[in-house]
Amino acid sequence: GSTAVIACYPLDLIRTRLTTQQPATKEAYRGITHAFFSILQKEGFLGLYEGLGTTLCVAVPSFSISYMVYGSLKEYVLDDERFNNFRRIDSNGHISLNALVTIGIGAFAGGLTALVTYPVDVTRRRLQIQSQYVDPSKRLKAMEHINRIIRIEGALGLYRGITPELLKVVPFVGTMFG
Repeated sequence: GSTAVIACYPLDLIRTRLTTQQPATKEAYRGITHAFFSILQKEGFLGLYEGLGTTLCVAVPSFSISYMVYGSLKEYVLDDERFNNFRRIDSNGHISLNALVTIGIGAFAGGLTALVTYPVDVTRRRLQIQSQYVDPSKRLKAMEHINRIIRIEGALGLYRGITPELLKVVPFVGTMFG
């Protein structure tokens, strides 16, 4: 998981910058390639990895939470007699859940994971774009961003944009497990 995050991170950074840049920005990116080389030239190689530490701090726990919630809930449904109607028994006596229940459990695991980890994702995105708008001497670290968000926007500011995230993650994780 971590290797994939590191390998693909520059694309995530570029996507974030392309989607958040202002049309009148003096140094607007004209596309993926232009953004890549502009970042490389102006910020150096490490500029392509701005905010990576925060991303890695959430990637591993995110996978762990999803799998733990999914596994625990699946075992609970398999073991509890109240859920007999959701079980299937094959010719070898192996008990499993029907696909719809498995997808539902996966969707729940994905939604819960998103709710737990989303504040770090908001922080990560702010780290990714600050070099476009903030003088290097005034850039904030992750915890400074979190404190600033809470102070100015309130705790709900850490969940700005959660609805589209849930609309994306819930079906994705549900079908991944299903």
